[in-house]
Amino acid sequence: MMKYLFTALTVLFCDFAYSQTNFGFTDATIVYKRGDSMLCLIKREVNYGDVITYKIHQDADESQVGSSYIKSIRIASKYIENITLDKKEKLATLILNGKLTLFNYVETQKGEAVKIPNSNGGMYAPIKVTVHYIIKSGDIFTEIKEKSFEKDLKNLLSDCPAIITSIENHAYTFIDIPAIIEQYNLCKN
Repeated sequence: MMKYLFTALTVLFCDFAYSQTNFGFTDATIVYKRGDSMLCLIKREVNYGDVITYKIHQDADESQVGSSYIKSIRIASKYIENITLDKKEKLATLILNGKLTLFNYVETQKGEAVKIPNSNGGMYAPIKVTVHYIIKSGDIFTEIKEKSFEKDLKNLLSDCPAIITSIENHAYTFIDIPAIIEQYNLCKN
């Protein structure tokens, strides 16, 4: 019995130790604009900014590369592409591909400290999360703004009357954009 317990604890400890050394990094392929690519471990981020942190292998030191050199990044569960939006490059996650291609990126902002009710002076800083949706039509990228998403979508989706009718009837909210684009990509006019 002690042998099994010792074996189980050893396996759990090794698994825990390995996960801690690799925590914060995930396998990725970075494709550079010049055409070459690199297999590496990339630092996990909610949103990738102007600088990407990576390691060549688990025991290597961290290195950085500017996003302006990157064409795309492939991570196990997502594809990130360097897109041009308002003459500025932005790393955005591919959500849907079709007649229209949908990307998004997330911005987080720390709010001001707020006192926790019924606590002994406890404070926390809420985080505001803003999701940005970008639609690619041909070679043109258009950001869909939350305040004007219905108008913006009507202009882009005008050749699918069923969706336009639903938009005019306020059947959608901003968070429905992925479903709207998926429906549009299936639309037969």
